[in-house]
This record gives sequence, structure tokens and C-alpha cells, in this order.
Amino acid sequence: MKRKKDNLYDILWAKEVYRRFFNGELSKEDEEKVNQLNQDKIKTKYQATEKEIDEGCEIVKSELFTKLGFDNPEVDIKIQKEPDRKRAPSYLLRKYAAAAILCGLTIGTLTFFSLGRFNKELLASQADLPMTNYCTETRQTKLIQLPDGSVVHINGGSRLSIIEKQFNKEKREVWLENGEAFFEVTKNPKKPFIVHSGNLQTTVRGTSFNVKSYKELGENSVSVRSGKVEVRSKNNLLGVLTKNKQIIYHTANNHFEEKDANWEDAAAWMNKRLVLRKANINELKLRIEQLYGVKLIVEGDILKEKDFNSSFPQGTSFQSVMECIRLLYGVNYKINNPQRVTIYK
Repeated sequence: MKRKKDNLYDILWAKEVYRRFFNGELSKEDEEKVNQLNQDKIKTKYQATEKEIDEGCEIVKSELFTKLGFDNPEVDIKIQKEPDRKRAPSYLLRKYAAAAILCGLTIGTLTFFSLGRFNKELLASQADLPMTNYCTETRQTKLIQLPDGSVVHINGGSRLSIIEKQFNKEKREVWLENGEAFFEVTKNPKKPFIVHSGNLQTTVRGTSFNVKSYKELGENSVSVRSGKVEVRSKNNLLGVLTKNKQIIYHTANNHFEEKDANWEDAAAWMNKRLVLRKANINELKLRIEQLYGVKLIVEGDILKEKDFNSSFPQGTSFQSVMECIRLLYGVNYKINNPQRVTIYK
């Protein structure tokens, strides 16, 4: 029983400490304590030989790269000698690999790396694989064509990226780090197209769909226009969507819902229409700023618990939208200047 408790403690300790370390959540003093704790843990518990540590590093490296879909899991990770917030210090990697060998924590190691900042951008830089980034300002939309011929419409305030040298080899991966995009994916049954957005991974081989993943909204959603779309979260299948189906994933509690939803409403932003479907106040603020360039200031919590359900055709004036909100929700508003409006009771 004691042995099981020790192993459980090791797993929980490793995951939390490394997560906080690489997220920059530790003070300098705490970092020093953690570094000392790392040394004590490895020295007193694991007693790994140099050979075991090397083997552990190879297993961790191989499984990590295989999990993340890189063609060559044996690619050498050129870890910097001096640790910083964006790279795994070599001595920590070696110690954690030793723990993996001696205590069977290899899968835990992979979980740790996915929680920390050892992400696709780091992997690309370590292997000399340049990132291609597509970014938009709040009121800007952009149309791009990916190397496989797929077309992506990018909404305002968004950031999309690919690892160009890896894209379209065995699969086609993009990262929607924040924002919203509509994908028209070129068909290729042999090379899945994967969109990473927050906690979701959306996989298709040829279809069209909208992905919304603004951090400030507290939810990620996938809405389908055509074809079949597979949506997962941390390798758990949430659903397979077809036309006019949608999954909404709530990031605060990791719950999700699948429902019928008109894809044209989800992608209304492409036609500069304002469509709100069970939108919270943060989404109302976002859409108003994207469409009209106006920041909404809401006094107190007067609209905090409200769901907004409205649809406005292209060309609707800002004044008309505000009058509708005033009448529907019993609030008032004042125009401070052309770019700033306050809503009050």
C-alpha cells in the first residue's frame, strides 16, 4: 500500500510542479526550491544509472514525437543549456525520463509536456522547422490558401499557424490559437486535415466547417456546412458532425453539447452579418467591435447572465442594433465617442 501511495505521490507531484514551472507560475525563490526538490527526489528515490537515463530520454522523446505526429520520432531535440520558460532544461528532461523508466511514468510525461509550453512552436523551432503564421486585426478578415489547396477564411482578432515543412506530408495540421476561421478543405482521404483549437481537435479529409475559439468567450465550437467532421478532446471522441450540426465545448467545466445549428449563422461573419445565438455579453462585445469598431462598456453585472439571440442583416446600422438591445433587455446606452459606448441601467 505504501509503495502505491509513493507512486501516486510521484505522479501528482511531477505533473503539478512541471506544469507550474513551464507556465511561469513559480517565483524565483520557489523555482530554486523546486530545483532542489528535483535533485533530492531523483537522488533519493530513483538512483538511475546513466544508461537508464539515456534510455528514458529516448523513450520519452520517441513517444512524444510519435504522439504529436512528427514523421521522424528520432529527430534530435537541441535543448538549450540554459533553462528558460519556453524550453525543457536538459537536466529536468533527463531526470523526468529516469522517473519514467523506473516508475512507468512515460505516459505521465507526455501529459506533462502537453500541459506545459513544450508545444508545436517549440518543437518546430527545435527541429529548425519554421512556422507560418496568419494573423488578423480586430476588424480585419483574411482569405488564405494553404499548400494543399485548402481555403481558409480568417475572422478578426485571429491567429492561425502551420508548420510548413510538415504540412501535407502524412497529414495536414493547423493551429487556431485564438479566433475564428471557416475552412474549405481540399479532399484527400490519405491525408487527414486536423484543426487544433483550444482543447479540441477537428479532423476531416475534405469538407467545409467553421471553428470558433476565442479565449475570452469561454467556449470552442465547430459548425459544419458539408461533409463529415470528427471532433475530439484529448483523444476522446465527442462526436461526428454532418451538415448543420454543431458541437459547443465549454472550457470552464469541460462539458460539451451537440445540437442542430444552421451553418450560415455560425459563419455569418463572412458576410458581415451580426448573428447571436445564445451569446454571452463577451461575445456581444466581440461581435460589435469586429463589425462596427466600437467598444462596449457595460456597467456592473446588468447583462452578465443574459443570453443574446438576435439576427441582423448585412448593412444594419450600429444605432439600430443598440436600439434593439435597449428595447429587448431594458437597458440604456450613451455614446461617449464614435469608438466607445456605455450600456447602463
